[in-house]
Amino acid sequence: MRSILAFTAVLAIGLQGCGDGGPKLCEVEGTVTLDGKPVPGAELTFIPQNVPTTMMSYGGTDDAGHYTLGFTASKTGAIPATHHVRIEFGGKAGVKLPKKYRTDDAIVKEVKDGKNVIDIELTSN
Repeated sequence: MRSILAFTAVLAIGLQGCGDGGPKLCEVEGTVTLDGKPVPGAELTFIPQNVPTTMMSYGGTDDAGHYTLGFTASKTGAIPATHHVRIEFGGKAGVKLPKKYRTDDAIVKEVKDGKNVIDIELTSN
């Protein structure tokens, strides 16, 4: 029973902020680089900590390594929270994601109220 109440409370807090009853979303964009070079074709998932997993945001990098996060097909952004960032390299990158970044807790970024520019600078060493 306690876990149901806790889940309901977290969900209610996460859903505050928008007139349409949806969660409060903040703009997030940035660039993914590996050893200082842009990574095209990378897929990003921002997974908020201590929030239901349905609150994830997604993005993909263009040829310049730039991404913008989307929440749903019609909404952009991410909820303000600390996020684990999962990155997968697509075929365009021509390189593999270094092993040290292949765990869900390897990259942690904070999304704050307002517009966020979150660059992800990866290194092969």
